[in-house]
Amino acid sequence: IHYNLGNIYFRMQDTGRAILEYRRALQLDPNDAKLLQNLQFARASRQDQFKEPEQTRILKTLFFWHYDFPFYLRQAVFLTFFLLLWLCATVCIWYRPLWLKVCLFFAIIISIGFGASLGLTLHQLQTERFGVILAREVVARKGDSDSYAPSFTDPLHAGTEFKLLQQRQGWTEIQLPDGQTCWLPNQEFELL
Repeated sequence: IHYNLGNIYFRMQDTGRAILEYRRALQLDPNDAKLLQNLQFARASRQDQFKEPEQTRILKTLFFWHYDFPFYLRQAVFLTFFLLLWLCATVCIWYRPLWLKVCLFFAIIISIGFGASLGLTLHQLQTERFGVILAREVVARKGDSDSYAPSFTDPLHAGTEFKLLQQRQGWTEIQLPDGQTCWLPNQEFELL
């Protein structure tokens, strides 16, 4: 239903709500190719574009399996190599050829890598909250009231995605995709 709502909002040129609904649908079905394509298209049509920090790009390259492999695939790889680890360890009790020790070593390394990736994903799902700006334009502030100076020369626009950092009396501190932080009034966005 979120996917269809996203399509409707996108056709109505409501980029903010379209991205919000696509992101909600993505939480339910993270491997839907059409959904990913529509989300990417909606993101490309929004007014605000953010450059990913170089540090994030490096991390995504080094730990490609965490960012590029879907959760279910990482889970399957972890379980396969975890079982292989115990099988090799059990056989090593009676036989100790070099190839078996090498197999055990790689099973341990891959199990740790994919296990850590799964643990990190589950931790992020429980602790991190994300949202999307729905207002056509909103002035981001340096503090939690209208009396603070604007954070940027231009306002933020509908469809801008963010990570929630903290909330205070009608205001929310957010982190934008490029790592910058600012404050928004609560009525200007919606959380996933």
